[in-house]
Amino acid sequence: MIISIPLNTAIARMLKMQEQQMKNRDLLANIKSIERYEYVFIRHVLHVRNDLELKMLKKIGIALNTTLWGSIPHLSVIVTFSSFATASVFSSRPLTAGVIFPAISLFMLLQFPLAMFSQVTSNVVEALNALVKVQKSSLDVGDEWNRQDTSAALEDINLTVHKGELVGVLGSVGSGKSSLLSAIIGDVRKTEDEVALFGNVAYAAQTPWILSALVQGDILFSHEYDEALYNLVIEACALKPNLDFLLQGDLTEVGEKAITLPSIPTLPDTSLIMGPQGLLATKARVLVTNSISYLKYFDQFVYLRRGMILESGK
Repeated sequence: MIISIPLNTAIARMLKMQEQQMKNRDLLANIKSIERYEYVFIRHVLHVRNDLELKMLKKIGIALNTTLWGSIPHLSVIVTFSSFATASVFSSRPLTAGVIFPAISLFMLLQFPLAMFSQVTSNVVEALNALVKVQKSSLDVGDEWNRQDTSAALEDINLTVHKGELVGVLGSVGSGKSSLLSAIIGDVRKTEDEVALFGNVAYAAQTPWILSALVQGDILFSHEYDEALYNLVIEACALKPNLDFLLQGDLTEVGEKAITLPSIPTLPDTSLIMGPQGLLATKARVLVTNSISYLKYFDQFVYLRRGMILESGK
């Protein structure tokens, strides 16, 4: 019963760690939602790993090492005398005091070397693991360096978008349209010059997605509820038929695998979009497309090719 107390404690801690791991797997399954709350999840994952799991593993390792350190000399004595006693039963040489006490003296002399054996073994294993990690890291860095592409994704880009303007970015596949939007929102490392933005920026990617939350939460997108603006957004996005179809309306819970519902969550000052009139008419809008049929709607346009502005006009 006494032994079962620490055993049950260890099992309870392991179950707690497994629960945390399951939560982490759920986070990875909703990776797009994590991107929205990136720093919050990073702090949570680091807390679980560094403050909980690694500390527990360290304590377990120290306990095992200490137990092994203290038990090896005693175990060696017990095993030796047990073997000799068993052998003496089948032989004519009995286990006498003349054998026992000199043997104990010898084991006392060997106690420290035997105790150090486990520590030396542990240090050797750690050193080998460290060498393997250093070697692997060196190989990975070298391979990444060889594969690194030093060519610029965008060159000589000069684009000014004023409030209320609709700017079209045209070009074939791979011409740099998405890279231009990524540069505007700061996702591309710039080697020279800077991007100046005024106000808030909203980015609507080519592949739509929604948070695992209520429909209302996806529309508000962590902003405060404004009934007038909220109803205006629903009307502008033609969401009324969708909400009427749902049993709980905008309080229905949806996820990444649910139906994609359009919204204009923030009414930002700058919109990077791939459909752009109506509520966004007073905002600075950048529309990416490869169709020239929309040229008549643009206040100005730029045509990209191989990461450079080949043509521009109004």
